[in-house]
Amino acid sequence: MSETQTFRRIATRIELEHSPFPVDPGYQPVLRADNSPEAWSGGMGVVFHARDVQLGRDVAVKRMRPDSLGDAAFQERFLLEARAQALLKHQNIVTVYAAKQDAHGPWLVLEWVDGQSLQELYADDFGSRPSLEDAVDWVLQIAEALIYVHDHQLIHRDVKPGNILLRTSDRRPLLTDFGLVADRRLSRMMSGVSVSGISMGSVDFMAPEQGRDASKVTPLADQWSLGATLAWLITGNTMRTLRERDLPVTLREVVFKATEKHPQDRFRDLKEFRDALKSAVSGPAVPAPPASPGRPAPPQEVASAPGDPIRASGIDGQCWKCSLVNSDGRKFCKGCGEATREACLNVACRQPIGVWERFCPECGEDQPRQREVRLRRVQESGDLIRRHLQQQRYDLALAELQQLDSQCTTPRLRLLLAPIEGLETAAQQLQQAVQQILRRAIEQATACDYAEALQTLQKVPDVFWPEDAVTWQQSVVELQALRDALQPLVGRGRLDGLKKALQRLQQLQPGHWSAAEHIARCVEVLVERARQLHASGQLDEALEQLETIPVTDRTDSCRQYSAALQEELNALERRGTELAAVGNYDEALELVRNLSEQRRPRSWSAWRAAAKKVDQLREQLNAELPKARLENCLRILEEL
Repeated sequence: MSETQTFRRIATRIELEHSPFPVDPGYQPVLRADNSPEAWSGGMGVVFHARDVQLGRDVAVKRMRPDSLGDAAFQERFLLEARAQALLKHQNIVTVYAAKQDAHGPWLVLEWVDGQSLQELYADDFGSRPSLEDAVDWVLQIAEALIYVHDHQLIHRDVKPGNILLRTSDRRPLLTDFGLVADRRLSRMMSGVSVSGISMGSVDFMAPEQGRDASKVTPLADQWSLGATLAWLITGNTMRTLRERDLPVTLREVVFKATEKHPQDRFRDLKEFRDALKSAVSGPAVPAPPASPGRPAPPQEVASAPGDPIRASGIDGQCWKCSLVNSDGRKFCKGCGEATREACLNVACRQPIGVWERFCPECGEDQPRQREVRLRRVQESGDLIRRHLQQQRYDLALAELQQLDSQCTTPRLRLLLAPIEGLETAAQQLQQAVQQILRRAIEQATACDYAEALQTLQKVPDVFWPEDAVTWQQSVVELQALRDALQPLVGRGRLDGLKKALQRLQQLQPGHWSAAEHIARCVEVLVERARQLHASGQLDEALEQLETIPVTDRTDSCRQYSAALQEELNALERRGTELAAVGNYDEALELVRNLSEQRRPRSWSAWRAAAKKVDQLREQLNAELPKARLENCLRILEEL
């Protein structure tokens, strides 16, 4: 099923007559059993299943409806979809290959996806639902695609199950239909398409603010739609009918926060939504280290340390550590050397008091209660630190650890840190592992292996990515576009364009590209074209075709064929000279008739003048002339 087979109605004969398949030799429609094209009807046009003849791959051809051609807003939306989607090269986004125009209006060539939309697969509210694991996995992949879209300053504005295709071969979800996309770089989003105060989108999966005014939405609208899509996949209910008990406990907070009515109450962006969803499904415990090499392993759960540093004995002079009772004047226990005075835990007081005191004599603060508060704070921080480490956010983990360390300055308070014992070491180890991955990615990028560098960076959160990663992504997109262009340029004999593309590839990846092979293949295409011209009697055009090839790019076969054609040209000149020498001027002129003036022999004008003179004399012979003039004409003809 194609990019737009989310539209489930087969195109009618009348629709196909008014929106015919484009007349383009590069694309052929795929036919049904009754020899009609495989085509579907949608809101903005008709979509055909087609075959790219040159590249040998299936594509989807999307044509705009004729009744929409007079609507400037529809045309702009159609072309904006092409421009926006053409910018995006992501494994979870349907690719736009080309945008074209003919007498029936604009049409697009898109990636063909063999599968169905999530809406089609799970449309029955009382039917089967996908597994929780699949639903979350698909939403996480689409979240990555939307993060990529938002990074390109675009907003999709129509995220819904019907616009997510599930490819049959690998069950990969692909985001499609950018017909309502908004460009955040424009002063007016979708100028002429989004009108202030107008609602655009699908009601059940449209953020509340988008329902009021589609021209003023932010990327948080896509977050709402994706959260609503997740809820629908799990329960079959839209947000209007969803009940809290319908959702798994672990996902309730994530889904309802992503679909809050007011944008400011949602996650800050889709990255935070993605991370929260990952944490929700993975649980509080940190999993075992992954088997894949090179990826930093998260730390294991650490048990709390034994002991009770919280209680206060209330016995004057009693050491909290060894329980020995000291005289009031001692500052350190005579049994274990531990300090017998600590600062009050009330930050506004901080007066030194005895470790046995429950209440501070200066401010009355309950010291054991304050220690319990600190212990709960440590436990909560421990959970937070483990989540940070699980997400490989060692920077946040270390910052939290440092804050706790600054609050627990005495030996007694430091015992409260037992629940997080070992986490600082784990954070430091993770930091080293992440830095090692970053160094590896930089090495790959330095070697111009940008795709491999980006693949390496996928092992760590993008917050750690170097600034150059944006340039790497742009290089990967440009490299792919250039690689895709090579074969068409060769096939069409576009030697100048091919050399420019190869030059740019060499700039992006020095030493990775050999231009000679591609240029030689392109030259052979031009030589074959010259052979066809020659075979049809167009010697002059064949020579012109060969002369477009620079001398430095010519292959052996090109040089040999050029020499053969030149020899044929020389033979024509010699034969013409021979014919003219015996007075057969018309035959001589006929030999070089199809040649351009620059290729005709130098004596060509003389032949033509002589032939003209012969014709004039013949006319005079046919006329009644005096005998003297007749004899003179015969003498001249004899000489000619």
